[in-house]
Amino acid sequence: MAESAALSNLSAVVCCGVKLSISLYEFEASLGSASRALKNLGSDIAHFCSVLKQVQSFLHKAKSFKVLPYAIQTTQNIVDKSHELFDEIGAILSKLRRHGRSQVDLRKRVKWTLKKPKVLLLQEGLRSCDAMFQLMLATMSFAQILAATKRYEL
Repeated sequence: MAESAALSNLSAVVCCGVKLSISLYEFEASLGSASRALKNLGSDIAHFCSVLKQVQSFLHKAKSFKVLPYAIQTTQNIVDKSHELFDEIGAILSKLRRHGRSQVDLRKRVKWTLKKPKVLLLQEGLRSCDAMFQLMLATMSFAQILAATKRYEL
């Protein structure tokens, strides 16, 4: 049951991340060449969502070996943390986009300059979550290989 909750939470975070990534690309376009950092953040979020999809797929298919409860709990903790990061980035982005004009705007550039350090800090938190999921994927892949090897040795 905990596995299905973790899988549904993964789906929700992937959906949230994809929407956030699209919004970042759109906002970056409205700043013109003012910020490559937004494009990089959008790219990082898109990459993170693909890693989440891999973790979700792996957990869904994990029938050849038992996924330990603490692995599910760790997954849930990382998903919760990444969701918080997405929410914070989204809140900053919505404040920056509040005036909604699509052309390049000096006010947007100034606001972005002031918010950029916080966004970059959040981006590093997201990269940390990504590294944890990459490690988890490698560990689960290794566990699956060991389970398959044991099955054939018998």
